[in-house]
Amino acid sequence: MNRPGKRGLNAETVSSVETGVVEYMTESASSLRRKKPLKVDPDFKNKILDSPGGETLRYCFQCGTCTATCPVIRAAGDTYMVRKLLKMAKLGLKEELLNSEVLWYCAVCHSCEERCPQGVKVAEVLGALRNLAAEEGNLPKGLKALASNIVKFGLSMEMSEDQEMWREVMGLPPLSKPNLKHVRRIVEETGLAKIVAEGEADEP
Repeated sequence: MNRPGKRGLNAETVSSVETGVVEYMTESASSLRRKKPLKVDPDFKNKILDSPGGETLRYCFQCGTCTATCPVIRAAGDTYMVRKLLKMAKLGLKEELLNSEVLWYCAVCHSCEERCPQGVKVAEVLGALRNLAAEEGNLPKGLKALASNIVKFGLSMEMSEDQEMWREVMGLPPLSKPNLKHVRRIVEETGLAKIVAEGEADEP
């Protein structure tokens, strides 16, 4: 027998739905109680907008085209959602965002930018966020190692004698040596030297 106002639904179905809703609400409320309040920095968005490449963040209206387009999400799943990162940036969730490893998942393929109806330069915005994260000392270990090599050798990796020999065997010209004086001036001006030095100091 159908309940009044529940046209097409029998009592058992309605009861099941109501039970599910109650369970969902109870679980959600419990989850909210367990979580600590998120720290919000109201000036963080402005810092991004003032960063080179970050100015187009203001145009994002959360349509989700970037997330739907992103090839990385096919491998990373729901752990990487571009729209979520942009929303966190606009909300001022600085600490949570800059400490997140998923910030470094972007492959910089620019597919999202080609389809964004608002012209948001997503890769550039994420680049600005990565720069801010680096300034805070939040760099993946692999990138710290590459940055350290650049500071020391002017290259992302030191060329060994064996590599030089194999280039000669294959008929390839020798690599030109980087001007370390110029490289070190750049890394000093950009703050990369400081980031690398702090990273090395943190290591055991």
